[in-house]
Formats: sequence, C-alpha cells, structure tokens
Amino acid sequence: MMRRMNRHVSARLEFDALQDAHLALQVAVVELPFLQAAFGTVPLDPEHWAWSVGLALLVAVPVELEKAWRRLRSRAAGRRR
Repeated sequence: MMRRMNRHVSARLEFDALQDAHLALQVAVVELPFLQAAFGTVPLDPEHWAWSVGLALLVAVPVELEKAWRRLRSRAAGRRR
C-alpha cells in the first residue's frame, strides 16, 4: 500500500514540476527579448498580466472547488457504509 502511495506522490510531484516548467516557459517567451524575437511576442504590461491571471482563475477555481466537493461527498459516502 505504501509503495502505491509513494508512486502516486512521485507522479504528482513530477506533474507539478512539468506544470511549473510550462508556466516558466510561457513567461519567458513573453518577457525575454531573445525569445520575443524568436516567437514574435511583445512584453505584457501589468494590466494585461492581471487579465491573463484573472481569466485563468475563472476556470481553475471552480474546477478545484468541484473536485474538493466531490472528494468530500465521496468520503462522506464511505463513512455511511
């Protein structure tokens, strides 16, 4: 059981690291001059970064809340048995 859990934790950490790398690369392409030239991007001003983060949160927050709600329901159903 512990090995299975360790594999799950390890896989989750790897996935989180990939997400972090993906975000860092996206910011780099928008903010680093040599990548701006290579990809044809321009730097975002703070207002546009705020819009970008805000719109991303409009999707992420409800999804995470639904997942938490489903976990709570599933645990409550398991206790009733």
